[in-house]
Amino acid sequence: MSNNGRPLFGPIDPYALLPTAAVASFALVLLLNGVVLFGLVLVVFAGLIVAFDSWVNRGERR
Repeated sequence: MSNNGRPLFGPIDPYALLPTAAVASFALVLLLNGVVLFGLVLVVFAGLIVAFDSWVNRGERR
């Protein structure tokens, strides 16, 4: 618990997984083709999408 009894993260919205899967699959293609730096940037971006969505969907204060 953090932020005065409010959880730090909440459930992940399934609709946020659609762009995450697209970005992650594109990153995988780039990594397999040797474009490592841009592929890693996209992997981090995909993780940030999921983390932001989970942060937005956290519960209300109790």
